[in-house]
Amino acid sequence: MNLTLEQSKSGLRRFDELSSFLDQLLLLSNLIPRGLMTMGDPALSAEANRVYFAQLRGFLEQQQQRIGDNNFNQLSMGMSNDFEAALKEGATMIRVGSAIFGKRPPL
Repeated sequence: MNLTLEQSKSGLRRFDELSSFLDQLLLLSNLIPRGLMTMGDPALSAEANRVYFAQLRGFLEQQQQRIGDNNFNQLSMGMSNDFEAALKEGATMIRVGSAIFGKRPPL
């Protein structure tokens, strides 16, 4: 999900779009959706991004109830600069590459 509406990022931007998309995915027998992913805005503080992480967690919980799948339970959110806020909101996967390897060189 592109909850921060960043132009440089792709992804669905509204929850009603995701509900419809998830319904389409569930029709595919060879694909089993397991969760949702978002990235915070790097220009915002970790606490400001926490709002987006909480929104995604809430939506995951709603969709678990709607589709009746307790295995739809993964939340990939949080990067090196905001992973603690993401963990507080229930992240099950975080991306901390720059904390381990350092910042990427410019392209």
